[in-house]
Amino acid sequence: MKKKIGRTKNKDSGPTLRDDELSNSGVGKILLEENKKLALEVDALKKSLKVNQNELEKLRGKNHELDKQNSILDYRLNIAFLPEFLKFIASSFGAGLAVSFFFSNQIRLATITLAASMIVYGVILFFYKK
Repeated sequence: MKKKIGRTKNKDSGPTLRDDELSNSGVGKILLEENKKLALEVDALKKSLKVNQNELEKLRGKNHELDKQNSILDYRLNIAFLPEFLKFIASSFGAGLAVSFFFSNQIRLATITLAASMIVYGVILFFYKK
């Protein structure tokens, strides 16, 4: 039975060297150069990973802020319907009545109606902002 001369293949780690090949100084230089190239590649990958992690953290922060704003807006949308409806009624109904009274030559009543609708609007706005 003859032994194979040269490199043998290891299924897990790629080509392997025999003991007599390792004693050759040229093989050592080649391995040293390969080791340096791989070390540089690992360093470059580490830097790239760090940059990607920093970008990911920034995106997570932005996502968190947007999620917070979305939650606040959802809450306001669900809660704010009644105050918004009341403000609309106070402003449009009060202003409409005031205009109607104004064109009917009832200036005093138009002023009172307009002032009352502005007060109601202000009260609704004050309680809603709290």
